[in-house]
Amino acid sequence: LSPDGFIAKILFLGKIFPNLSDAQAIFSPVMQGSTNIMAILIVFLVARNLAIFFKQDDLLCGLTSIGAFFIVYTPYTVVDNASYMTIKFLGAQGLFVAIIVAIITGEVFSRLARSPRLMIKMPDQVPPAVARSFKVLIPVIIITILFSVINYLITLIAPEGLNDLVYTVIQAPLKDMGTNVFSVIIIGLVSNLLWVLGIHGPNTVAAIRDTIFTEPNLDNLSYVAQHGSAWGAPYPATWAGLNDGFANYGGSGMTLGLLIAIFIASRRADYRDIAKLSLAPGIFNINEPVIFGLPIVLNPIMVIPFIITPAINTLIGY
Repeated sequence: LSPDGFIAKILFLGKIFPNLSDAQAIFSPVMQGSTNIMAILIVFLVARNLAIFFKQDDLLCGLTSIGAFFIVYTPYTVVDNASYMTIKFLGAQGLFVAIIVAIITGEVFSRLARSPRLMIKMPDQVPPAVARSFKVLIPVIIITILFSVINYLITLIAPEGLNDLVYTVIQAPLKDMGTNVFSVIIIGLVSNLLWVLGIHGPNTVAAIRDTIFTEPNLDNLSYVAQHGSAWGAPYPATWAGLNDGFANYGGSGMTLGLLIAIFIASRRADYRDIAKLSLAPGIFNINEPVIFGLPIVLNPIMVIPFIITPAINTLIGY
């Protein structure tokens, strides 16, 4: 809905709807209450479903998991006696840590809650809701202490917290790669693999990718400006030229091809429903509905073409 966006310009939406910027102001905050808090939803739902699987108190397990997630979240910043917290890792960028925290919480909670020695039994006169809370109070305390200790140990080596540590570890090995087709393929493989793990791949590798390819891109542009043609440009292998041009149809993992395959061959109603919802955004390289809807995240079958197909297309394009 941006007045300066690609769709608005080619469809002349700014002329048809003079108040288009007002519509953007109305609908843009929807992101704050949906995809931008995805990590909170996932940390609750994964832990809750683990508790359901083990036949334990699923609601309290999910709430405990949310608490554990914020214990290991990025430290708060105090400015003028007011505490501030970054929201950067509440969305897709925080999914990896959210899933790990939820699995640990769900497993530990379910096992501890089964132990009779850790149950606090209240008299029959106590309301059921209160008795329910006290029954798993000790497991909740143990999990809280566990993640507090984990957070303390993490801050000794990474003062900015667990999420920042994860991104630093991922980015460090990519810094020393040169400008060639193999660096494009490797960065693409890492980016897509991170999506499979629930981490926003493009955002994670963006700093490294831009460091490697920004200067070559500018040199290529200067060459074209001087010679009137890209033929013979000094850097034939760049991210924009290979990945964006050949390996990103429908978004990361080339999922536009997957959607077409579902329409042609799939008989699963749930896959076809997801494909119908994902086609329109997929045309514009927005494929979160596919990644989290099918899902591709943590899916051992979908991971193979999701990672390999863009690499093959990059080689073909080169």
